[in-house]
Order: sequence, then structure tokens, then C-alpha cells
Amino acid sequence: MNTMLGFLRNLATREVVIPHKVPVVASLNIPEADELIAATPSQTEECQNQLKVVVQPKEHWKDVANAVVEWQLRAFDKELKACDEIYPELVKLGKVPFAEIEDESERLDFQLTWVQHVKAHPSLTIAECRTMCQHIIQSLNGIGGETFDTVLVSRDLKDKIHAIALYNQRKNKIACLVSHPDNIDHKVNREVENRVKGAGTSIMLYLFRKTIELGIPLKVDSTPSAKKFYQKLQFELTGERDYRFIGLELSADKINGLIKRKIPPFHLLY
Repeated sequence: MNTMLGFLRNLATREVVIPHKVPVVASLNIPEADELIAATPSQTEECQNQLKVVVQPKEHWKDVANAVVEWQLRAFDKELKACDEIYPELVKLGKVPFAEIEDESERLDFQLTWVQHVKAHPSLTIAECRTMCQHIIQSLNGIGGETFDTVLVSRDLKDKIHAIALYNQRKNKIACLVSHPDNIDHKVNREVENRVKGAGTSIMLYLFRKTIELGIPLKVDSTPSAKKFYQKLQFELTGERDYRFIGLELSADKINGLIKRKIPPFHLLY
């Protein structure tokens, strides 16, 4: 825990990069198995915006962890903003930015105080984003079990990261998928300019193609709020669940059928 908090403190002062607007995906070019390009002409801009999904080399996993630290801090600030009317005592506590708390024990106390309330919060998407960010940071720093062997990132043409996934290729299972907290569909992001949509879906399109190659179902243990996202992508419940996660899967045969029927977003793989 001390290592984790020190890691957060050292990176908390770095500028958080807010992605620019990327239009909805409309066509695909898949030159290699480890890279997927998704691009479309914008109604207001020239056809220059793209989302690129690539396998992140292991020697660069620390760079991904650094980016996710910024996301975690940003998500935490958004949680406080979302609680403005519901938990004013937490907002009062949050007037001292988390990143400015130097003492590690005080930072831990601050986090524990928040955890006591977060489960009762009606808007769990931001809270789960923060939790998933923490999981990615710990995983990329070797804390916890080895549940993945591949790191996927969705970047724009300026190499800004919009979504990150930890993926186990041997099991064809998503260990974790998270988008930048500014991109989440939540009331606290209504005033965010140039919010990017489709970054998580771009990673899923890569994994649909990979699933067809492997010929085994794509699996994920989803958080409750993310279940709707996966079900919109035609995932089906497996019946496996615990108090935190819900098991879902999508077979290669079903993906092929959805592609042939040109069901969005599978039509992009046609």
C-alpha cells in the first residue's frame, strides 16, 4: 500500500491530458493482427481523426500505469463533484485536493472515509472507473494475481490514450477495460468539451477479430454498471457471478453471424 500511495503522490502533479473529439467509427483497416485502425469522416472536420488499438509492449507497461494514475485522480475528483448535493461532508473533506495530501497515512484515511460512502452512491459508473483504474495500476506493478498477458490501448493520432484493457489471450478473457473518466456518460461530464465516444468499443472490435481467430468464446467478468455495455455488444450471461462481478461471454460463431447480418458495430468488421 505504501508503494502504491507513493507512486500516486509522485505522479499526481502531472498534467492530465483531456482527449480531443474523435468521430464515431465508420470504417476499418486491419493490416495486422496486433493493430486495428478505426476511422471515419467527421461531418465538421476532414477525415483525419482515428482511434488505433495496439498491443502495448511489456517494456512500456509503466507508461500505461502512469496514465492510469492520472485517470484515477481525475475520477476521484469527479466522484466528489457528483456527491455535491448527496454527501456535502465529503465534498467539504475534498476541498483539500487528494493529490496535495503529503502524509501517506492521511491519504489512506481519506480513501477509507470515502469507501465507507461510495457503495451508497447512486452513480456508480465514476466510482467503478476509479476502482478499475486502481486495479490496472496494481496489476501493471505486479500487485495481485497474474490475470492477463496483454495490454491493449486505444489511442488517437496524437497518441493520447482513451481506453485501456488488460487481456488474457490464452483464455480469451478481458481482465479489465476502462475508458478515460472524461469520456464516461455521466452528468459530471456534461461540460467536458470534445468528449470521446467509442474508445472502449474500438478495443472490443479488436477482440472480436481476435475471438474469430482463436475460435473460443470471449469472456469478461463485468462490473454491474458495465453489464449494459457488454450486453449491447451481444454478450450473454454465463450464470457465473459474485458480489462484485457478473460473468458474460460472446462466442466466435455469434460474432460471425453478427458480422454477416451487419449489426452495428459488428458491421465494421464486414
